Amino acid sequence: MLHLEHILKTYDHTPVLKGVSLEIAPGEIVCLLGPSGCGKTTLLRIIAGLETADSGTVMLNGEDITHVPVHQRDFGLMFQDFALFPHMNVEKNVAFGLEMQHKSRQDTRKRVDEVLGLVGLAPFKNRPVTELSGGEQQRVALARSLAPNPRVLMLDEPLGSLDAALRERLSVDLRDILKAANVTAIYVTHDQQEAFAIADRIAVMNAGQIEQIAPPEQLYLCPGTVFVARFLGLENVIPVDTVTQTDSRYVAHTVLGNFLIDRPARHILLHPVYASLVSEEIEGAIPVKLVKKVFQGSQYELTLQHESGILLVVLQKTRNLSLRSDMRLHIDPKGIIPL
Repeated sequence: MLHLEHILKTYDHTPVLKGVSLEIAPGEIVCLLGPSGCGKTTLLRIIAGLETADSGTVMLNGEDITHVPVHQRDFGLMFQDFALFPHMNVEKNVAFGLEMQHKSRQDTRKRVDEVLGLVGLAPFKNRPVTELSGGEQQRVALARSLAPNPRVLMLDEPLGSLDAALRERLSVDLRDILKAANVTAIYVTHDQQEAFAIADRIAVMNAGQIEQIAPPEQLYLCPGTVFVARFLGLENVIPVDTVTQTDSRYVAHTVLGNFLIDRPARHILLHPVYASLVSEEIEGAIPVKLVKKVFQGSQYELTLQHESGILLVVLQKTRNLSLRSDMRLHIDPKGIIPL
Protein backbone atom coordinates (compact mmCIF):
# COMPACT_ATOMS: atom_id res chain seq x y z
CA MET A 1 0.00 0.00 0.00
CA LEU A 2 2.69 2.50 1.07
CA HIS A 3 6.09 2.39 -0.56
CA LEU A 4 9.07 4.60 0.30
CA GLU A 5 12.07 4.54 -1.98
CA HIS A 6 15.48 5.94 -1.10
CA ILE A 7 14.34 8.88 1.05
CA LEU A 8 17.15 11.37 1.68
CA LYS A 9 16.98 14.38 3.97
CA THR A 10 19.70 16.79 5.15
CA TYR A 11 19.52 19.67 7.64
CA ASP A 12 22.36 22.23 7.67
CA HIS A 13 24.63 19.88 5.72
CA THR A 14 23.97 17.09 8.25
CA PRO A 15 22.36 13.93 6.80
CA VAL A 16 19.24 12.99 8.78
CA LEU A 17 17.85 10.28 6.47
CA LYS A 18 20.30 8.33 4.33
CA GLY A 19 18.31 6.58 1.64
CA VAL A 20 15.46 4.98 3.61
CA SER A 21 13.27 2.48 1.76
CA LEU A 22 10.22 0.82 3.31
CA GLU A 23 7.05 -1.01 2.28
CA ILE A 24 3.89 -1.18 4.39
CA ALA A 25 0.96 -3.48 3.62
CA PRO A 26 -2.74 -2.52 3.94
CA GLY A 27 -3.93 -2.80 7.54
CA GLU A 28 -0.38 -3.23 8.85
CA ILE A 29 0.97 -1.48 11.96
CA VAL A 30 4.65 -0.60 11.52
CA CYS A 31 6.64 0.96 14.36
CA LEU A 32 9.63 3.18 13.72
CA LEU A 33 11.78 2.44 16.76
CA GLY A 34 15.06 4.06 17.67
CA PRO A 35 16.92 6.52 19.91
CA SER A 36 16.42 10.28 19.81
CA GLY A 37 17.93 11.84 16.70
CA CYS A 38 17.87 8.67 14.58
CA GLY A 39 15.48 10.22 12.01
CA LYS A 40 12.23 8.42 12.83
CA THR A 41 10.09 11.54 13.35
CA THR A 42 11.59 13.21 10.27
CA LEU A 43 10.65 10.14 8.23
CA LEU A 44 7.11 10.22 9.63
CA ARG A 45 6.75 13.91 8.77
CA ILE A 46 7.96 13.29 5.20
CA ILE A 47 5.39 10.51 4.76
CA ALA A 48 2.70 12.82 6.15
CA GLY A 49 3.73 15.67 3.86
CA LEU A 50 4.78 17.96 6.72
CA GLU A 51 8.38 17.86 5.46
CA THR A 52 9.83 17.51 1.96
CA ALA A 53 12.55 14.97 1.22
CA ASP A 54 15.65 16.14 -0.64
CA SER A 55 15.20 13.12 -2.92
CA GLY A 56 13.31 9.84 -3.04
CA THR A 57 9.66 8.97 -3.58
CA VAL A 58 6.57 8.26 -1.47
CA MET A 59 4.05 6.02 -3.22
CA LEU A 60 0.52 5.25 -2.02
CA ASN A 61 -1.38 2.49 -3.83
CA GLY A 62 0.88 2.97 -6.85
CA GLU A 63 0.42 6.76 -6.92
CA ASP A 64 3.37 9.10 -6.41
CA ILE A 65 2.35 11.44 -3.57
CA THR A 66 5.84 12.83 -2.88
CA HIS A 67 4.75 16.38 -3.69
CA VAL A 68 1.05 16.13 -2.75
CA PRO A 69 0.21 18.72 -0.03
CA VAL A 70 -0.49 17.35 3.44
CA HIS A 71 -4.19 18.33 3.40
CA GLN A 72 -4.75 16.32 0.21
CA ARG A 73 -3.25 13.05 1.44
CA ASP A 74 -6.17 12.06 3.70
CA PHE A 75 -3.78 10.91 6.41
CA GLY A 76 -4.58 10.99 10.12
CA LEU A 77 -2.08 12.45 12.58
CA MET A 78 -1.85 11.92 16.34
CA PHE A 79 0.83 13.46 18.53
CA GLN A 80 2.03 13.24 22.11
CA ASP A 81 0.19 16.33 23.37
CA PHE A 82 -3.23 15.16 22.01
CA ALA A 83 -4.05 18.79 20.98
CA LEU A 84 -7.68 18.52 22.09
CA PHE A 85 -9.88 21.61 22.11
CA PRO A 86 -10.45 22.35 25.84
CA HIS A 87 -13.63 24.39 25.21
CA MET A 88 -15.33 21.45 23.44
CA ASN A 89 -16.79 18.27 24.84
CA VAL A 90 -15.79 14.79 23.70
CA GLU A 91 -18.34 14.58 20.88
CA LYS A 92 -17.38 17.92 19.36
CA ASN A 93 -13.66 17.14 19.53
CA VAL A 94 -14.19 13.88 17.66
CA ALA A 95 -16.53 15.51 15.15
CA PHE A 96 -14.09 18.29 14.24
CA GLY A 97 -12.36 16.52 11.34
CA LEU A 98 -15.67 15.33 9.90
CA GLU A 99 -17.02 18.88 9.95
CA MET A 100 -13.91 20.03 8.09
CA GLN A 101 -14.83 17.45 5.44
CA HIS A 102 -18.33 19.00 5.29
CA LYS A 103 -20.05 15.76 6.27
CA SER A 104 -23.74 15.96 6.98
CA ARG A 105 -24.87 16.27 10.58
CA GLN A 106 -26.44 12.81 10.46
CA ASP A 107 -23.32 11.14 9.02
CA THR A 108 -21.12 12.99 11.50
CA ARG A 109 -23.21 11.89 14.47
CA LYS A 110 -23.22 8.28 13.26
CA ARG A 111 -19.45 8.18 12.72
CA VAL A 112 -18.73 9.84 16.08
CA ASP A 113 -20.82 7.20 17.82
CA GLU A 114 -18.95 4.46 15.93
CA VAL A 115 -15.45 5.59 16.89
CA LEU A 116 -16.37 6.44 20.49
CA GLY A 117 -17.72 2.89 20.79
CA LEU A 118 -14.49 1.61 19.26
CA VAL A 119 -12.29 3.37 21.83
CA GLY A 120 -14.64 2.58 24.74
CA LEU A 121 -15.80 6.13 25.40
CA ALA A 122 -19.45 6.05 24.31
CA PRO A 123 -20.70 7.02 27.84
CA PHE A 124 -18.36 10.06 27.83
CA LYS A 125 -19.84 11.64 24.71
CA ASN A 126 -21.08 14.84 26.38
CA ARG A 127 -18.33 15.20 28.94
CA PRO A 128 -15.88 18.15 28.76
CA VAL A 129 -12.42 16.89 27.79
CA THR A 130 -10.91 18.83 30.70
CA GLU A 131 -12.69 16.43 33.10
CA LEU A 132 -11.05 13.34 31.57
CA SER A 133 -7.97 11.47 32.75
CA GLY A 134 -4.83 11.38 30.62
CA GLY A 135 -5.69 7.92 29.30
CA GLU A 136 -9.23 8.99 28.42
CA GLN A 137 -7.93 12.09 26.63
CA GLN A 138 -5.57 9.86 24.66
CA ARG A 139 -8.56 7.78 23.53
CA VAL A 140 -10.46 10.91 22.48
CA ALA A 141 -7.47 12.02 20.41
CA LEU A 142 -7.33 8.58 18.80
CA ALA A 143 -11.07 8.64 18.06
CA ARG A 144 -10.72 12.08 16.46
CA SER A 145 -7.86 10.79 14.27
CA LEU A 146 -9.86 7.72 13.21
CA ALA A 147 -13.17 9.48 12.59
CA PRO A 148 -12.41 10.77 9.03
CA ASN A 149 -11.36 7.23 7.90
CA PRO A 150 -7.75 8.18 7.12
CA ARG A 151 -5.94 6.21 4.42
CA VAL A 152 -2.96 6.01 6.80
CA LEU A 153 -2.85 6.90 10.50
CA MET A 154 0.42 8.33 11.78
CA LEU A 155 1.19 8.38 15.50
CA ASP A 156 4.24 10.20 16.92
CA GLU A 157 4.98 9.12 20.52
CA PRO A 158 1.23 9.24 21.36
CA LEU A 159 1.72 7.67 24.80
CA GLY A 160 4.85 9.61 25.71
CA SER A 161 3.17 11.97 28.19
CA LEU A 162 1.51 9.18 30.21
CA ASP A 163 2.95 7.40 33.24
CA ALA A 164 4.62 4.03 32.72
CA ALA A 165 1.80 1.83 34.08
CA LEU A 166 -0.88 3.59 32.02
CA ARG A 167 1.35 3.56 28.93
CA GLU A 168 1.84 -0.19 29.22
CA ARG A 169 -1.91 -0.85 29.55
CA LEU A 170 -2.95 1.53 26.77
CA SER A 171 -0.37 0.19 24.31
CA VAL A 172 -2.22 -3.14 24.27
CA ASP A 173 -5.60 -1.41 23.96
CA LEU A 174 -4.24 0.78 21.17
CA ARG A 175 -3.25 -2.21 19.07
CA ASP A 176 -6.71 -3.76 19.55
CA ILE A 177 -8.39 -0.52 18.49
CA LEU A 178 -6.21 -0.05 15.40
CA LYS A 179 -6.82 -3.66 14.34
CA ALA A 180 -10.57 -3.34 14.91
CA ALA A 181 -10.55 -0.19 12.76
CA ASN A 182 -8.53 -2.03 10.07
CA VAL A 183 -6.38 1.05 9.60
CA THR A 184 -2.85 1.15 8.20
CA ALA A 185 -0.69 2.80 10.85
CA ILE A 186 2.85 4.10 11.29
CA TYR A 187 3.84 4.47 14.92
CA VAL A 188 6.94 6.30 16.17
CA THR A 189 8.43 5.45 19.55
CA HIS A 190 11.74 5.09 21.38
CA ASP A 191 10.23 2.54 23.80
CA GLN A 192 10.89 -1.05 22.72
CA GLN A 193 8.22 -2.57 24.99
CA GLU A 194 5.63 -0.23 23.50
CA ALA A 195 6.73 -1.22 20.00
CA PHE A 196 6.59 -4.94 20.87
CA ALA A 197 3.03 -4.56 22.18
CA ILE A 198 1.66 -2.57 19.22
CA ALA A 199 3.50 -3.45 16.00
CA ASP A 200 3.06 -6.09 13.34
CA ARG A 201 6.59 -5.19 12.27
CA ILE A 202 9.26 -2.99 13.83
CA ALA A 203 11.77 -0.95 11.84
CA VAL A 204 14.76 -0.20 14.07
CA MET A 205 16.41 3.03 12.98
CA ASN A 206 19.92 4.27 13.66
CA ALA A 207 21.66 7.38 12.30
CA GLY A 208 19.17 7.94 9.49
CA GLN A 209 18.93 4.35 8.29
CA ILE A 210 16.80 1.27 8.96
CA GLU A 211 19.07 -1.30 10.59
CA GLN A 212 16.48 -4.10 10.59
CA ILE A 213 12.76 -4.58 10.06
CA ALA A 214 10.99 -7.66 11.38
CA PRO A 215 8.03 -8.84 13.49
CA PRO A 216 8.61 -8.18 17.21
CA GLU A 217 9.40 -11.76 18.26
CA GLN A 218 11.77 -12.33 15.36
CA LEU A 219 13.49 -9.02 16.02
CA TYR A 220 14.12 -9.84 19.67
CA LEU A 221 15.13 -13.47 19.22
CA CYS A 222 17.27 -12.87 16.13
CA PRO A 223 18.62 -9.30 15.93
CA GLY A 224 20.49 -8.64 12.71
CA THR A 225 23.17 -6.16 13.79
CA VAL A 226 25.25 -5.24 16.83
CA PHE A 227 23.32 -1.98 17.17
CA VAL A 228 19.93 -3.71 17.18
CA ALA A 229 21.07 -6.27 19.74
CA ARG A 230 22.42 -3.64 22.13
CA PHE A 231 19.47 -1.28 21.60
CA LEU A 232 17.16 -4.12 22.65
CA GLY A 233 19.21 -4.61 25.80
CA LEU A 234 21.03 -7.74 24.63
CA GLU A 235 24.54 -7.14 25.94
CA ASN A 236 26.25 -10.50 25.35
CA VAL A 237 27.85 -9.34 22.08
CA ILE A 238 31.23 -11.04 21.71
CA PRO A 239 33.89 -10.00 19.15
CA VAL A 240 34.99 -12.78 16.82
CA ASP A 241 38.75 -13.15 16.50
CA THR A 242 38.77 -15.44 13.46
CA VAL A 243 36.34 -17.60 11.49
CA THR A 244 37.18 -20.98 10.01
CA GLN A 245 34.99 -23.11 7.77
CA THR A 246 34.09 -26.76 8.22
CA ASP A 247 31.90 -28.17 5.45
CA SER A 248 28.87 -25.88 5.23
CA ARG A 249 29.28 -24.46 8.75
CA TYR A 250 31.60 -21.89 10.20
CA VAL A 251 33.42 -21.79 13.51
CA ALA A 252 33.73 -18.46 15.33
CA HIS A 253 36.81 -18.32 17.53
CA THR A 254 36.32 -15.97 20.52
CA VAL A 255 37.76 -15.34 23.98
CA LEU A 256 34.90 -17.45 25.39
CA GLY A 257 35.63 -20.42 23.15
CA ASN A 258 34.59 -21.69 19.73
CA PHE A 259 31.00 -21.50 18.46
CA LEU A 260 29.33 -22.96 15.39
CA ILE A 261 27.57 -20.34 13.25
CA ASP A 262 25.90 -20.51 9.83
CA ARG A 263 27.75 -17.58 8.20
CA PRO A 264 30.91 -15.51 8.71
CA ALA A 265 30.54 -12.72 11.26
CA ARG A 266 32.59 -10.13 13.14
CA HIS A 267 30.54 -10.60 16.34
CA ILE A 268 28.25 -13.18 17.86
CA LEU A 269 25.37 -12.67 20.28
CA LEU A 270 24.89 -15.19 23.07
CA HIS A 271 21.15 -14.68 23.56
CA PRO A 272 20.22 -14.64 27.26
CA VAL A 273 16.89 -16.44 26.79
CA TYR A 274 18.70 -19.49 25.40
CA ALA A 275 21.06 -19.71 28.39
CA SER A 276 21.11 -22.31 31.14
CA LEU A 277 23.38 -22.97 34.09
CA VAL A 278 24.84 -26.45 34.41
CA SER A 279 27.06 -28.06 37.00
CA GLU A 280 28.44 -30.82 34.78
CA GLU A 281 30.94 -30.32 31.98
CA ILE A 282 29.11 -29.99 28.66
CA GLU A 283 31.02 -29.36 25.47
CA GLY A 284 31.11 -25.63 24.81
CA ALA A 285 29.89 -24.66 28.30
CA ILE A 286 31.61 -21.55 29.67
CA PRO A 287 33.05 -21.47 33.23
CA VAL A 288 31.59 -18.50 35.15
CA LYS A 289 30.95 -17.14 38.64
CA LEU A 290 27.67 -15.60 39.79
CA VAL A 291 28.28 -11.99 40.89
CA LYS A 292 24.75 -10.55 40.93
CA LYS A 293 21.16 -11.83 40.94
CA VAL A 294 18.20 -9.47 40.37
CA PHE A 295 14.60 -10.63 40.86
CA GLN A 296 12.32 -9.16 38.16
CA GLY A 297 8.98 -10.71 39.06
CA SER A 298 8.55 -13.38 36.39
CA GLN A 299 12.28 -13.97 35.93
CA TYR A 300 15.78 -13.43 37.29
CA GLU A 301 18.57 -11.51 35.61
CA LEU A 302 21.94 -12.99 36.50
CA THR A 303 25.27 -11.23 36.09
CA LEU A 304 28.04 -13.74 35.49
CA GLN A 305 31.78 -13.15 35.59
CA HIS A 306 34.03 -14.85 33.07
CA GLU A 307 37.79 -14.30 33.06
CA SER A 308 37.35 -12.20 29.90
CA GLY A 309 34.34 -10.14 30.99
CA ILE A 310 30.70 -9.97 32.11
CA LEU A 311 27.75 -11.95 30.73
CA LEU A 312 24.03 -11.48 31.41
CA VAL A 313 21.44 -14.27 31.37
CA VAL A 314 17.71 -14.42 32.06
CA LEU A 315 16.21 -17.42 33.85
CA GLN A 316 12.62 -18.15 34.88
CA LYS A 317 13.80 -20.08 37.93
CA THR A 318 17.10 -20.32 39.77
CA ARG A 319 18.49 -22.84 42.16
CA ASN A 320 19.65 -21.61 45.55
CA LEU A 321 22.69 -19.98 44.04
CA SER A 322 25.04 -18.00 46.26
CA LEU A 323 27.26 -15.21 45.03
CA ARG A 324 30.66 -16.31 43.72
CA SER A 325 29.24 -19.79 43.00
CA ASP A 326 31.24 -21.62 40.34
CA MET A 327 29.15 -22.98 37.47
CA ARG A 328 29.06 -23.36 33.74
CA LEU A 329 26.97 -21.40 31.27
CA HIS A 330 25.50 -23.35 28.37
CA ILE A 331 23.97 -21.60 25.33
CA ASP A 332 21.52 -23.51 23.15
CA PRO A 333 22.80 -23.44 19.54
CA LYS A 334 19.67 -21.44 18.55
CA GLY A 335 20.92 -18.67 20.82
CA ILE A 336 24.31 -18.27 19.12
CA ILE A 337 23.57 -15.54 16.60
CA PRO A 338 26.13 -14.17 14.11
CA LEU A 339 26.13 -10.37 13.77
